[in-house]
Amino acid sequence: MFEMLKIGKLIAELREKASLSQEDMAGKLEVSQATVASWEQGLTMPDISYLPLLADLFGITIDELLGRQQGSHIISQVAAGHVAELVQEQPISVAEFRHVEPLLKPKQLEELSDALAGGDHLSDLLDSVTSLSRKAAERVVRHAISRDIPIAEYLPELLCNINRDLADEVLLGAMERGEDFDIEECIPFVSRATADKLVRLLIEQDRGEEMVDLLPFISREAAGELLARFFDSGHTELLPEVLPFVSREAADELVRQSFGKIDGDNLSEILPFISRACADELIQSIDLKEIDTIAEIIPFISRDAVGELLLKALEAGEELALEAVLPFAGKGIADQLIANALEKNIPFKIKDVLPFISEDLLDKILSSR
Repeated sequence: MFEMLKIGKLIAELREKASLSQEDMAGKLEVSQATVASWEQGLTMPDISYLPLLADLFGITIDELLGRQQGSHIISQVAAGHVAELVQEQPISVAEFRHVEPLLKPKQLEELSDALAGGDHLSDLLDSVTSLSRKAAERVVRHAISRDIPIAEYLPELLCNINRDLADEVLLGAMERGEDFDIEECIPFVSRATADKLVRLLIEQDRGEEMVDLLPFISREAAGELLARFFDSGHTELLPEVLPFVSREAADELVRQSFGKIDGDNLSEILPFISRACADELIQSIDLKEIDTIAEIIPFISRDAVGELLLKALEAGEELALEAVLPFAGKGIADQLIANALEKNIPFKIKDVLPFISEDLLDKILSSR
């Protein structure tokens, strides 16, 4: 940035040398006296459109008015409308461009960034894109796209300083050209529609395993469709990670595709995301011996399925946490569980089982004590 205090001090000296009051000078430039005072105090910079007027008023060049600071010659030429000549006559560094950018009007900024990007400075500008204004950054990126320049090495930093539509275009183009970049770092900057397309491309390129970490950024519809294609080739171990991001219908479909491949260890992570009907089918497809804790899964299956599961557990001699399973069993099943506990001398508290058993069984228990 230009040293505003230095420029302000020079403007005040030149005004006094010309025997002008702040009010006189303000009248000649058609600005307020407060504006002149702000310039001289170094609080603000004169707008670039006033630089030629100030230079003429004091009989000096714009370069001299700006104290020949870095980039003052650029401002001088741009203010005079000589952008093309400026770039052709002498090299302009990216550092100089960034230095003068805050002073330029949008049209001037476009002209200068276009002139630089059209020459040999494009890669330097891409390297510095995060330090440019958004408008300048977007102009530079569009030049890179038009010249088909590989852009992956500038990701994801480049995406932070451009609009979402342009970010969509950049990322899809890089993906289609087979450029190597970290999709997980880039996907937060694009639209959901483009995120869906990126994940589809991953599947087509046999990179489906990479999509799991991207699920929070894509639509539920796309997640269901893409995961169905992905799980056709296995990967059932990823089910617990992906089910939270798809619709219940899609979750059911994914689980049904995986029947026979799901083990009992993952049930408590899968059941909350599928329908009760699918949960019933899943439980029937798994060997009872693979189910670690029946109490954890019965809240997610139907009463009929609970009864069937608990009877199987009884027949297999499985130990059951009565207080945990009785609320989900019908009275008939509850009676059988308690009768089994009585027969095997398994301790329980009557008050804990009382709400779930029949009066006949309760009478039998009381009469036996």
